Amino acid sequence: MSSVTGTSDEAHGRRGRCPVLLAVGIACYVLAVIAGMYVLSGSVGLAILIPLWVVHGVLLIVGIRKLGARESSLAAALFIVAASVMSVGVADIARDDLTLQQRGERVVATVVSERLEEAEGRKSRDSFYTLEH
Repeated sequence: MSSVTGTSDEAHGRRGRCPVLLAVGIACYVLAVIAGMYVLSGSVGLAILIPLWVVHGVLLIVGIRKLGARESSLAAALFIVAASVMSVGVADIARDDLTLQQRGERVVATVVSERLEEAEGRKSRDSFYTLEH
């Protein structure tokens, strides 16, 4: 019975070492990765981004396990990585929209595709462009 108590105290001690600071550190790390990947996504190809996302996931698993979670660390890390990838994608789309909204400034962008929306009644056709920087 003493071995069970010793194991329980050891696990509690591991979780008890500044869990709030560790959680805040993980959150700051995730935000920094999102910002860094957003900056890199415009200039680096998928051959570099995919291994970086994998490393990000592994580091998240390690950080979450340091908080004391064992079973849920993989699921939580996968969820965070998926949310990070989606947020970088949305920010990249927003970057294209902001490029089109700059008035009076010279902007260099390459149109890689155009999609015309069908006209409805008297409404004119709308054009949608996909840009590449």
